[in-house]
Amino acid sequence: MEFNQKVLELEKHRAYLNEISKEDITHLIKSVIYHLEQKKIFQEEELKKINLSVLTNEPFNNLYFKYNKERLPLAGSVYLQESDDLTFIISLCHHFKMRNPLIIRGSNSQQSEILEIFLQTLSENQLKSDFINIIQ
Repeated sequence: MEFNQKVLELEKHRAYLNEISKEDITHLIKSVIYHLEQKKIFQEEELKKINLSVLTNEPFNNLYFKYNKERLPLAGSVYLQESDDLTFIISLCHHFKMRNPLIIRGSNSQQSEILEIFLQTLSENQLKSDFINIIQ
């Protein structure tokens, strides 16, 4: 019974994320990167990696996936636990872009700050954050 409720809740989160436009997701990711830049959490070179990885890297960018992705089951949920801060923010933004509900376990105070910036940016853009479950 509890498993069925969790699956229904997950489906509700996935449906909400699918309603968010591509432009809104891109805007939110750019806002997060802007806030990270203002707080000087990452160096300039690392910020370039974040921009390159998250904003321009399109997964499954070959002809088969490009024309058949509507029929492929690409949805899922992600458990994110990463010790490297750069990989953490890239993964967080990438999975948000892919509209995957997230279960996150931060491994240090810097990741907590990154996550706080992400949640604050969601709030500023009137987006819900209940698709993210943070585990201490």
